Amino acid sequence: ELQEQQAALEERELALREGFAQMKLAAGELSRRESAIKDSVQFLDRKRIALDRADRESMENRLVSAANFREWSVRQSAETLPLPAPPGRFHGSSAGAGAGTGWGDQRGEARDGTTAEDVFNKYDVFGGSDGRRQQNPQPMRSSAEESYFQGVRK
Repeated sequence: ELQEQQAALEERELALREGFAQMKLAAGELSRRESAIKDSVQFLDRKRIALDRADRESMENRLVSAANFREWSVRQSAETLPLPAPPGRFHGSSAGAGAGTGWGDQRGEARDGTTAEDVFNKYDVFGGSDGRRQQNPQPMRSSAEESYFQGVRK
């Protein structure tokens, strides 16, 4: 009977050792999987951070570009004057652009004195019907055009 008990104990000990070995293998596999998952999460986090940074930089670049364009556009608008009206138009002439069409010369007149003629006569550049003339007959140019023409003259 003692031998049977000892044989049973040895069998149980062998089974326990085998069970522990299998648990160790399973724990090692779980550890490897956990490590791989952590690596994947870190990789995805780095990618997300890089995408966020790229989105932020792209948005900043678009905002800077829009602001630069707005500044350029405002400068261009300020530096560029509208073209003068063709001769005979809006200058009280009955033989002109609207002659014979049934339209009077007062077309487009507003009550606040902003007829087309008033607007055009406001600027010396146009030399309107009040007889004022610009001193320099050259049209005004934007600074970009001026720098281009200076380069051509040299």
